[in-house]
Amino acid sequence: MSSVSQSGEEPVFSLNTETPIQSDPISTRIRATATAKATSNSPFIAPVEPPSNQQTNTQRTDHFAQVPKLAPKGTNFLAFKEQWHIAIAAAGYSHLFDTSFIPPTNPKDPEAPGYIAELTIFQSYTRLESQARSLLTARLDDRLMCKVMKGSTRVLDIWVKLVEQLQVKSEIAISDMKADWEQHTCGPKVNLIDFLAEDQEMVDEIENAGGEVSDSEF
Repeated sequence: MSSVSQSGEEPVFSLNTETPIQSDPISTRIRATATAKATSNSPFIAPVEPPSNQQTNTQRTDHFAQVPKLAPKGTNFLAFKEQWHIAIAAAGYSHLFDTSFIPPTNPKDPEAPGYIAELTIFQSYTRLESQARSLLTARLDDRLMCKVMKGSTRVLDIWVKLVEQLQVKSEIAISDMKADWEQHTCGPKVNLIDFLAEDQEMVDEIENAGGEVSDSEF
């Protein structure tokens, strides 16, 4: 623990190095939750292993045509997340967003058996990693991009930080939108056609953000 001199001299601080430094349990829990939610829970079948590198860059990029740009406040994150998982599965990037995936390493010894094969695998991995990182960051505004890029070494790091930053915010935003919709009532002097149009617009906004409005809620 720290101690401070009680004399008139400059305070002297001493650190007891025997006391272990513990991480913030709340931050640790948030990080663990974000890591778990970063993995797709889509019911669709995803590739079991990284596909062969047969698609061209243009073909891969085409799969992301329907992935929207992430809203500045992340209000469309849940919908964005679903579209993103569909795109990376089609483009062959899913393994890069799998927390259990272990990236290949750059072989050091050119004389070692299998060096060329290992180098080819590593180069393929780094190429896919760069492409995925470019596609993801292109859909973020500058402020958010700088925030999630800081300290990241893989595209998975960026993705986990996005989930950590926006998953809860998006869920809260949807909850607020649903609360506003539930309070939306048609008064005696309100035009019914206008009311129904506004009501449908609110429902569309909820669903576009990734929320659901069941028939029983109407």
